[in-house]
Amino acid sequence: MLSLLLSLLVLLPCLTALGPVCGSLEDYSPFYAACACKTGYYRNSTTSLCTPKLSLQLVPGYALNLITFHLEDSVDWGNSFTLSFWAKQLYAGDSTFFQRGDQVVFSRISADGSLKAKIKYTCGTGEYSTPVSAFPVGTWTHVILVQNGDDAKVKIYLNLIKVLDVTATGTTLDTSTFVTNASLGRNVGLMTEFYIFSFSSLQENYLPLLVYQ
Repeated sequence: MLSLLLSLLVLLPCLTALGPVCGSLEDYSPFYAACACKTGYYRNSTTSLCTPKLSLQLVPGYALNLITFHLEDSVDWGNSFTLSFWAKQLYAGDSTFFQRGDQVVFSRISADGSLKAKIKYTCGTGEYSTPVSAFPVGTWTHVILVQNGDDAKVKIYLNLIKVLDVTATGTTLDTSTFVTNASLGRNVGLMTEFYIFSFSSLQENYLPLLVYQ
């Protein structure tokens, strides 16, 4: 038995050398037999580096009329982003879930109950609307807005059901009026579990992780 242990100790450096050397933001994943980004990071498709996810979470059940918050100067969601949150519309009037200057405005239109995303690109402004009566009043609803600059797509999901999937007006967001301040919840009523992700490559099989995490 002792000789076997000594043999393993001699071989251990060799066995270790066979595996990949992971970076400071990576952990070895036996499932993939490769280095994977640590929790809170994702693999940037352009740089292949582990990049922090952008996230802001509100306290569950937090009632609000309007919250203004500051995004760090280093935050740049590039040309792709995902917004994910729960909301309960309590008012009959128009409401704005999220706004970042005039670059991104995501609202509910009271006249027909549709959701409208307004996104400003270098080639023009895109306005995307869901079918009418998509977002009810008085009911908790989970919302996901995806802007994908890689394949020029804009998608909206309500309770994991895709209600909008259209070609975007452009692929490059206009940064000429880029601001670090953003606001949540103008005339909405209740919002909770709000997240911003600086990427859009969300496979539909993994969307439930945004809702039931």
